[in-house]
Amino acid sequence: MSQNKYRRETLQINFFFKSFIFIFFTTVSWLVTAVEPITIGERHVLTSKKLHEDISISVYLPRSYERASKNNYDVLYLLDGNANLLHAAGSQYFLAGYRQMPELIIVGLNSNNRDRDFTPSSVENVPNSGGADRFRQFISEELFPFVNENFRVTKMRYLSGHSYGGLFAIDTMIKNTTMFDAYFTFSPSLRWDNDLVLNQLLAKVNKAELTGYLYANIGDEGYLLRRPILALDEALKANKNDKLRWEIDWLNDENHSTTPVIGQFLAYRDYFLKK
Repeated sequence: MSQNKYRRETLQINFFFKSFIFIFFTTVSWLVTAVEPITIGERHVLTSKKLHEDISISVYLPRSYERASKNNYDVLYLLDGNANLLHAAGSQYFLAGYRQMPELIIVGLNSNNRDRDFTPSSVENVPNSGGADRFRQFISEELFPFVNENFRVTKMRYLSGHSYGGLFAIDTMIKNTTMFDAYFTFSPSLRWDNDLVLNQLLAKVNKAELTGYLYANIGDEGYLLRRPILALDEALKANKNDKLRWEIDWLNDENHSTTPVIGQFLAYRDYFLKK
């Protein structure tokens, strides 16, 4: 009798074990097949008549864009979008989720030649340099209309750039201050062409001719890169201008590669929380 009981219990265990295995693998199979991709943007290619080439842009749409069909959004134009879109969108997503900033549309620009497109003058040791004015025309005359026609946007525009991108952003602020409402620059290469842009910037600061908002930062990058930021910091402190808001961060624990990641987060908070 005890032997039969043992056999029945063994059979029951085997039955339940086989049933568990069947249900487990069926569930796992269902979970594996129910995959949804996580996407943060969409890619567009613009054929530019100004640049005579195709320009790739990546557009990030905020989480509420589809459901809030009557909402319009400010736009952040992000230079070197291929490198910076993920962290710029991530910081915006996090801060907007905690109501520390509004949701933004982020347009990442992928230049085909940043040495050419982001530099304002031609220098001998950088081939093809000096194309910033033409690239700026592409943005104002071709990219802006494309974004305005295809997405729900406000009139508020921001420009974000790192290194040569930061140089381009500050050069844009000097030449057309109102083209963007805020300029976020990270380790901007202001020593370019014997301080060409730096000197123009300081002249504008001294005459209180700038408007809007300027953010700049610098990491532990050596005297040659930090010197222009120090000169800018001193000029801004010495020349009060009610039409210009500004912030400079000295990120001594960061390097040239990490200042845009930390800086974009800090720029978002400073600009939108103190606005």
